[in-house]
Amino acid sequence: MPEASIRPARKGDASAIAEVCYRTGFMGEDLTGTGRFEDPRLFALVFCLYFAWFETEHCFVAEADGKIVGYIIGSGRAESFAADFDRRMLWRIALRLYAYTSWRHPKAFREVLYWRRHEKASSPPQGYRALLHINILPGFQRRGIGSGLISAFTARLEEEGHSRVYLETSNHNLKALDFYRKLGFEELERRPEAFWSGVDDLESITMGLEFRSIE
Repeated sequence: MPEASIRPARKGDASAIAEVCYRTGFMGEDLTGTGRFEDPRLFALVFCLYFAWFETEHCFVAEADGKIVGYIIGSGRAESFAADFDRRMLWRIALRLYAYTSWRHPKAFREVLYWRRHEKASSPPQGYRALLHINILPGFQRRGIGSGLISAFTARLEEEGHSRVYLETSNHNLKALDFYRKLGFEELERRPEAFWSGVDDLESITMGLEFRSIE
């Protein structure tokens, strides 16, 4: 298997980032062929394209043999992120949702409506002004790519004056939880979550990292 190198993301990487997002989108597992969410484009609009388009400076990718196999994306403006996302993305999501997904992929349409009904407003943990999301294709996990992406991302944040970053995951994503804990992330909050329809006992877990803990 080819070795992966890490580099800053470019605008042209958005489609590849979207593909990785979808192939790891169900709590770390591939959504392809599951019938759970059949519109990869809509999924990317909701979960990753904001960062790839509008905060490219906070995005890094892992590339192996010319193919993007993982990424880390995020924001250094956690306090204003929700408002920025809504302003830039909600009209795009609504257009896709009602002009295409509602009639081509009704199950995905219903899933998004379920998310909206159960969405809970949240704010960054106290003292945290940066957030991240990281995903790596299964065949490239446990090869040091994740720690490399985290290091590149936190180095960028440190240049901007940040010292902490947080993320959201779930109790069902056991591989991710183990990975984050090994890198020094600590659990900040755990709360019941009703995100994926039909998934019982789901909890949202907020984890935080002080950069120097991964040196």
